[in-house]
Amino acid sequence: MATIKQFLPEYDPLSIKSTNEFEQIFSLNTHKKGDIIASNNQLKGKFFLIEEGIVCSYLNDEKGKKVIRTLFSPLSVIASLKSIINQPNTNVNVDYHCLTNCNILTADLENFLILVDKHHDIAKLYIQILEKSYSKLIERITHLTTLEPTERYLSLKKIAPNIENQIPQYQIASYLNITPIQLSRIRKKLANK
Repeated sequence: MATIKQFLPEYDPLSIKSTNEFEQIFSLNTHKKGDIIASNNQLKGKFFLIEEGIVCSYLNDEKGKKVIRTLFSPLSVIASLKSIINQPNTNVNVDYHCLTNCNILTADLENFLILVDKHHDIAKLYIQILEKSYSKLIERITHLTTLEPTERYLSLKKIAPNIENQIPQYQIASYLNITPIQLSRIRKKLANK
C-alpha cells in the first residue's frame, strides 16, 4: 500500500516481513464529510491512518457544544486512547469525525497489538507513534497556553495552508479556541498587511 510506504519512513525501518504483516492488517475505507469513524462508545478499538482528508477529534462540553481538540491530516495516525488503555468508564466523550471526504486505512487495534507482541521492530514503531502523539499533544497545549490567537492561526496555516478551503471557519475557530468572529478579524488583519 502506497500510504503505508509513505508513512513508514518517518520511523525506524521495519523488516520486509514486518512491513508486509503491518500492511495486511489494514483495509482502505472511504468516508464522507460528517462521518464518525470512531466514538467513545465503541466496543472494539480501531487504528487509523489517514490517506486523504481531514479528521478531527472532538468532545462535547457541559453545554453540549462540540469542541475540536485535534486536527488530523494525511499520514496522521489515529487511535482512541480509551481503546489503548482499555478503560470502559471514561467520562470524556471523544469522537473522531471526518471534516472532509476521507480515505482512511483502518485496522483493528487488537490486530496491531498482536503484531507489536510478535515483532520487535513493530513494537519500536508503536513506541515511536506514541511518543510522536505525546509530543503533538504537548505542543498543542503549549500553543493554547502561550500563543496569541493570531500566532495559533499562523501555526495552523503552516501545517495546513489550505485549511479555509477544506473546512468551515467555525471549525477552524473551534480548533484555535476562539470565536468565528475573532478568526474573521484575524484573517482580515492579516490580509491587510
